[in-house]
Amino acid sequence: MKGFLPHCGRSRPVVLIMDNHDADISLPVIDAARANDVVLIGVPYHAHLATVGFEGTSNSIAS
Repeated sequence: MKGFLPHCGRSRPVVLIMDNHDADISLPVIDAARANDVVLIGVPYHAHLATVGFEGTSNSIAS
């Protein structure tokens, strides 16, 4: 969440689509999302392939 928030601007709410991997979703992430008016949408882990770029790399903000 720390790497995402600086890049999403001031307009709210913001939607963050993420895989449901246990390492990505935690209570601090949920609390930060609520505090910053970010809507979390989880997709099954195997479905994240639809969000991967043509070169096989994810968005650099997530890195």
